[in-house]
Amino acid sequence: MTPATRLSGHIVQGHVDGTGDLIALDELGDGNWWLKVKVPAELDRYMVHKGSIAIDGISLTIATLDSEVLGVTIIPHTFANTRLGSLQPGARLNLEVDVIAKHIEKLMQKE
Repeated sequence: MTPATRLSGHIVQGHVDGTGDLIALDELGDGNWWLKVKVPAELDRYMVHKGSIAIDGISLTIATLDSEVLGVTIIPHTFANTRLGSLQPGARLNLEVDVIAKHIEKLMQKE
């Protein structure tokens, strides 16, 4: 990517900010799935509806955020080509929250 290249997608660095637990992976039809993950309370401040989250390195969009549970839609390609399709409830997942939110938090802290 160059400075003139249009940024398309989420910024993912490959760092693990915490882990979450798979609550459910439910079929929605047409090859789509609904993934629900319990996330640590300390990561909540970095997550927003329609914001980005990386789950096991997979960049996804937060569709719902209710207390400490987030929901994302998994499309057929992602389901078939990642380990998400083989997960069972209780599985531990690596989470990476939005790096821009972390930068904003740091900038807003009083010195």
